Amino acid sequence: MKRSLTTAARRRVEGIHRLSRRRARREGRKHLACLLEMLSEHAVEIRDLQGRGDRHYLVETGDLALLCLEIMLEGRRDPEAILEECFGRFERKLVSPASGGAPRSG
Repeated sequence: MKRSLTTAARRRVEGIHRLSRRRARREGRKHLACLLEMLSEHAVEIRDLQGRGDRHYLVETGDLALLCLEIMLEGRRDPEAILEECFGRFERKLVSPASGGAPRSG
């Protein structure tokens, strides 16, 4: 399988995930619920920043990407395998006349 993340990046994501789980546990919250809440908050912040012309929205997309990787780990799935599957799905959907060229969620 092709590598999407370097070994060092994978280790950092896993370390962040451990810290994030620990924090949720200390706060008495379900980790997945925390991640999904942060994902929603970041999506709103990205739209707001971009709408105001604040290029910091691009950094926030990085936070969003990390949250997505964490959600994959929380679901006990390999982010590499999911990314590879999604690359293929996007590529197929973008060239498919039936899709209108736009990937859709799901």
